[in-house]
Amino acid sequence: MEEASAEMKCGFCMRKNNTMEDPKVLPCNHVHCFGCLSSFEVNHKLQCPVQGCGKVSSIPLRNLKSFDLMVERDDFCDTCENKEAATIFCLGCSRKFCEKHQQSHDDVLKDHTKIAMSEYREQAAKLEKRTCSIHEYQPYILGCKVCLTIACVQCISGLEECENGGHHMLMSLKELTKMLVEDDRVVVKEEKLEKIFKETSKAQSEYDSETNEMVQLLHKTRDDQLSCIRLKYDLLEAKLLEERAKGKLQLAEFLEDIAISKWTRLRNQRLMIESKERNSHEVDFVKGYKELSESLQKVLEDELPKLEIQDIAQLDDCGNGSVVKMSSYQPQTIFTLSGVVQSITVYNERIYTLSCGSTVSVHGMSGSYITKWTHRCYDTYSNALTIISDEIVLPDTTNKNLVVYSLTGSIMRRVACPWLVASRIAMCPFDNTSAIVACSGTKTFCVNFMTGERLWTHEGVSSPPGLTCYGRKYVLVSQSNTNKISILDISSGQKVAELTDRSVATMHPFGMHVTEDRLVVGNYNGSTMRFYQLNYD
Repeated sequence: MEEASAEMKCGFCMRKNNTMEDPKVLPCNHVHCFGCLSSFEVNHKLQCPVQGCGKVSSIPLRNLKSFDLMVERDDFCDTCENKEAATIFCLGCSRKFCEKHQQSHDDVLKDHTKIAMSEYREQAAKLEKRTCSIHEYQPYILGCKVCLTIACVQCISGLEECENGGHHMLMSLKELTKMLVEDDRVVVKEEKLEKIFKETSKAQSEYDSETNEMVQLLHKTRDDQLSCIRLKYDLLEAKLLEERAKGKLQLAEFLEDIAISKWTRLRNQRLMIESKERNSHEVDFVKGYKELSESLQKVLEDELPKLEIQDIAQLDDCGNGSVVKMSSYQPQTIFTLSGVVQSITVYNERIYTLSCGSTVSVHGMSGSYITKWTHRCYDTYSNALTIISDEIVLPDTTNKNLVVYSLTGSIMRRVACPWLVASRIAMCPFDNTSAIVACSGTKTFCVNFMTGERLWTHEGVSSPPGLTCYGRKYVLVSQSNTNKISILDISSGQKVAELTDRSVATMHPFGMHVTEDRLVVGNYNGSTMRFYQLNYD
């Protein structure tokens, strides 16, 4: 059978291995295709064609044993001479048995554990006995848990020192394998990673929820503002239609009472003259014309009616440099910041605030606390904060310099600024290296916060509590206790125009911001914000 299993080809058609068709095993243990055997059967007898065999079989073809091509040569019974296909593997004996020899084995060794061949094939590499490379036929049974050296029984006495310089800490291979699989370091690290994964998943879910809430809040704020705008324009439209209706009524009255009556009288006079001319002799017409002319003269002497319409509503032309009040906005509380906030700005989805106690706080857009630090300035009323190119710029009027922080609160540098005074200060970015500063005295100046160089100064605005840039060309500076906003040229500081809100005596502005062509001015008492449409070239 060893030769047959090694050859694994039909002696008639020479097909090999899995290409053989319905292989059958002859009593001599050689395997051939069933079709080939049928073709070469003579008088119900078959002679094996394998060279050196030639044995004759008289067993009927239908009684010949089939050969399982899926059975590998190592899956035969380790006991029987005919190498029957094994059906079980004994873990105690480490041997394979066919059905016949399994029964004999079980009669003697009942306590041995056996597994099916399908399971054996899956675990063959694991169940295979590995013998020592030095002492042949001695299986490896021990291992060092420090250096992981494996040994058989005979190796123990001749083992060299362990890599740690001491004796080997030997244990059975089974225990060593279990220890390596159940490494506490792996388990602890896996638990930590699992915890991080769960926390991150939770944070991700909460982040998405917060994002949805923010979007809904934006939509609500947008809808509220749009409703205010629509209401304002609905009122304007109603007033416009009312005034236009009055004008239309005046037009109708003029047409009926004045224009049509005069036109009708003149037309009747003309028709009467034409009728006289058609029905009278020329002599009679001329003699009688004097009477007709008197009534005609009265009609001709009447003055032409004048169309005069009072109070017809017209849309105002705002023109350049004008300002139109859009609406007032009642603020909504999203979250509350502790302390008296003197300055606030939003940068890269973070809210940066400066309190009256000179504390800089950083929050997320949902109000979640991130970090805070103290800005050393003893003049708590000079609080102002602006962010330029990932750097926070704060005034220090006590030492007359600008302090430049990183976004996390580390001091990057201090820039001398001798023009600072101890008063209320407003700041806004000019470009990537400069800021515009307005002091509560009479000065507004532009300074390079990298070098400390003053680029320009304007002294014509009284007590400016707020300022902002507009269109990369202008600086808007609000004035306390007035209803005016000065417009300065951003490159020179020269005043070029002045905006006035005539609907209020004073705006009491506290902070200003421009987005596109809309100016938002915060009221000092914090109760309202005013929106203005800018149309300045």
